[in-house]
Amino acid sequence: MAARAALITGAAGGIGREIARKLGEQGFTALINDVDHSRVAEVVEELRADGLQADAAHFDVRSTAEADAALEELGGRYDVAALVNNAGGWVVKPFHESERADWEQDIELNLYGVLTVTRAVIGGMRARGGGSIVSIVSDAARVGDPSAPPYAASKGGVISFSKSLAQAYGRDGLRVNCVSLGVIETPRTREMLADEKIHKALVKRYPAGRLGMPSDVAAGVAFLLSDDAEWVTGQVLPVNGGYSMIG
Repeated sequence: MAARAALITGAAGGIGREIARKLGEQGFTALINDVDHSRVAEVVEELRADGLQADAAHFDVRSTAEADAALEELGGRYDVAALVNNAGGWVVKPFHESERADWEQDIELNLYGVLTVTRAVIGGMRARGGGSIVSIVSDAARVGDPSAPPYAASKGGVISFSKSLAQAYGRDGLRVNCVSLGVIETPRTREMLADEKIHKALVKRYPAGRLGMPSDVAAGVAFLLSDDAEWVTGQVLPVNGGYSMIG
């Protein structure tokens, strides 16, 4: 019998790496995807050294040809029962100073990347009678972000896409949800918030009294992929320290 696996995109970074570890601890074989192949190898080795099951999944989420070929190969060795669309990025600049290339960068990775990988896995999930997909989005999609409107738009598209898939494939045994994040403490955000005054001012906007950690995200993802959430689909789970409290 093929090992039950979870594919995590963008898994060489702080959030994706923690998600992969959490899912490994939940009994999945963590399939580590990232464009940085050397860091993928590091994560795979790290998880295996800790007694967890892990393997590399080398492809660029922006390439349909690469994603399709990789999933065809992986599907022959693993039961890819779960997908976490975590790969993402953003361009931060005033919209009136942005150019089409900036918009395309956000949309190509954050929206088309999710569409591309989801299509690559969904056939196998349907054939096996079910699966679960979780996409990482942002509160920017729910309440807006004046510093990155195209990024917010790309993540909003993922929410609409996920709700549509939940309706289209629910009777095929698929569950599709999103986890919406506030600011998470990662190496990149720590660079952006290096000024202690800026960091403290931002923390004050969070009722929980702190910014998020990758482990907070991993816990939310693990819940949505678990049997405990078998009646949860088409939803957006806020993991945001209370930053936005919209319905």
